[in-house]
Amino acid sequence: MSNGPECGTHSRTPLTWPEFAATLLVVSKSENFAARLHVDLRRQASAICAVGRRTR
Repeated sequence: MSNGPECGTHSRTPLTWPEFAATLLVVSKSENFAARLHVDLRRQASAICAVGRRTR
């Protein structure tokens, strides 16, 4: 995944649907897989933490 200036903390305008779709097309399969895996792992970690908070 890119670590260029677009990953900074500055806000950008939201992408329109055609821009978003075009952006998805230029992302490689490996980058897409890595991003989806990252989101999945964060969801799992969040779920585990939620269970831990409920059992205390």
